[in-house]
Amino acid sequence: MRPGRAPAGHGLLKALLLCGLAQTARAAEEPRDGLLRIPATAPTGGAPLDWILRRVPIFGVPGSGDYRVQPVSVEDVADLAVSAGVRGDNIVQDAVGPEDFSFKELIRMISTAIGGRARIISVPPAVGMLSVALIGRLVDDVVLTAEELQGLMANLLVSSGQSTGRRRFSDWLAEHAGSLGLRYAHELNRHYRSVARSQHLV
Repeated sequence: MRPGRAPAGHGLLKALLLCGLAQTARAAEEPRDGLLRIPATAPTGGAPLDWILRRVPIFGVPGSGDYRVQPVSVEDVADLAVSAGVRGDNIVQDAVGPEDFSFKELIRMISTAIGGRARIISVPPAVGMLSVALIGRLVDDVVLTAEELQGLMANLLVSSGQSTGRRRFSDWLAEHAGSLGLRYAHELNRHYRSVARSQHLV
């Protein structure tokens, strides 16, 4: 199963820049007995976008920002996995949320919901990556990689299939807006350094 990453704390949307990359390999993968693969188009997950939008005066969207995303809730991904498991299906199925946004539209939506005051502008992708690298140095984290950005701008976070999820990102955002971005969801600490520490202890 390839459901993407579940939310951690009050972080938001790092998975938007990661999980769609799984779809690039999907065409080469054939289901095997007892195997279910669910490439998620864009599960909401721990990321610093909301944290950044609460703190910066200007937010640079790489390129036009017209590339699309289709956020899907982790609960919907889990429901698909359970349903397929009950049926015993051997399938590859996109987990697709019911809403479709341009990336710039999504950023504006998040900023408005959390009360961010950043001016949202378009910047060359190289400038966007430089800005992200600077933020990464400040917080001692990998905020975004070039491969993740390329996948996002190549529209790998959208599916040609129909929606398979029922939970709307806009509803989730409205419900959690007050707590989003208050604390930084540290990518390296949560997913790599903690594993390294546990292995060292063993």
